[in-house]
Amino acid sequence: MSLGRLARSTLARAAVVSLSVFYVPPAFSSPSIPAIPCSWTPPDQPTHGINWGWTDTNDTGWSMTYAAIAGARLVIHGEYAHSRFFVIDVYDSKGNPYTPDFLDASLEPDPGSVNPFTTEGVSGPQYYTAYVEFAPMPAVPANNTIYAATMTDGSTPNAGGLIALRVYLPDNPIDYSGGVPLPQVSIELADGTTIPLRECDVVKENPFQPDITELLTDAAYPSAAPAVIPFPLAKNPPAWQTSTNPNLDETIGSSLPGGDPLPPTGVGLLTAPANSYMNTRISRQYGEIFVMRAKAPTSPDTRAGQWVGAPSQVRYWSVCINSTLGATQTVACLADHEFALDSDGDFTLVVSDPDHRPANAPNWLPLGDVYDGWIYMRQFLAAPDFQQAIANIPPGETAEESMGSYFPVSAYCSAAVFETSGAAGCLPQ
Repeated sequence: MSLGRLARSTLARAAVVSLSVFYVPPAFSSPSIPAIPCSWTPPDQPTHGINWGWTDTNDTGWSMTYAAIAGARLVIHGEYAHSRFFVIDVYDSKGNPYTPDFLDASLEPDPGSVNPFTTEGVSGPQYYTAYVEFAPMPAVPANNTIYAATMTDGSTPNAGGLIALRVYLPDNPIDYSGGVPLPQVSIELADGTTIPLRECDVVKENPFQPDITELLTDAAYPSAAPAVIPFPLAKNPPAWQTSTNPNLDETIGSSLPGGDPLPPTGVGLLTAPANSYMNTRISRQYGEIFVMRAKAPTSPDTRAGQWVGAPSQVRYWSVCINSTLGATQTVACLADHEFALDSDGDFTLVVSDPDHRPANAPNWLPLGDVYDGWIYMRQFLAAPDFQQAIANIPPGETAEESMGSYFPVSAYCSAAVFETSGAAGCLPQ
């Protein structure tokens, strides 16, 4: 694929992103009400919505802005999504999430309803109601309530922020919201007046996204391009970094893939507190293929009908390859249930151009960029007793020491060596 073709496609997608990500919803016309947004802007989803922010292809996210109106509250009424995981996160004006958030299993059901994330085999009503109060937190906080009158650190008033709904791995692959309508959002004023927030009048999908994603996936290293770039960003051997998404991201650099720590800023990155990451930047200049191997955490296979609350080490895990060209695109991902494991419960993953894909690679992802990309390994909601989880790395201990066999051993190799000797011929022993 030519560089020009990929660049034109990336620019087309970026144009759509700029119209949607930075879209500011119109306010209600009443002069007594500050800027009140509409609800739920276009979905952030690499394969059918807007591909930005290195999002997992099995995750669909919707967002809305809000203004903190003294004495008022937002009312969010919805139905539990039929999915592996869903959460509603509320962020302050710096992009830091309030914790605890509206996590699926933590949402108390409405009277007469049952939460399917805490009770197996539910078939009746499954509704919840959550509240965002623009008032100080009382001594005894109410259930299903976030108090957003001040910033997450409680230091200064909060002018407003963002609310994000994320649905991971819906039971039905094409039912991105988990087979239920998006939650209904209303604002309840101090005098009891309730105003339903209408749906945003914006484009719901990027019609070019499927074609762009296919182009990224099928991209191959241009033969006319130099084999080595003058400013290598990836390292050899690969250098893995971790991030556990604290309430406040004290160093933006540590939350960016491949980034070095920067001075504390107090500004968050709209992270999901339930998520923990490992990442490394990879490059074609070190070999035809990138190989990684690690023990796979156990997780509930909800696509196969297993209950989401079944005991496991993590609720969800995945590995994604992310593009470094354009607006933070995701190329492709493999979810936990999609991995082929060996008899020891380990997985081996190969990342390469399609032309260099080894015939015997048990799991494969396309690199899909001009020179390099980022590998992301996600883990959601690790069990407290899963000591080798990314989220449970003790202070002062390295990820490799703490994670043991769950730490990804990785290296560069040639496709011919992998086809002859498998991962053992490529990885350090």
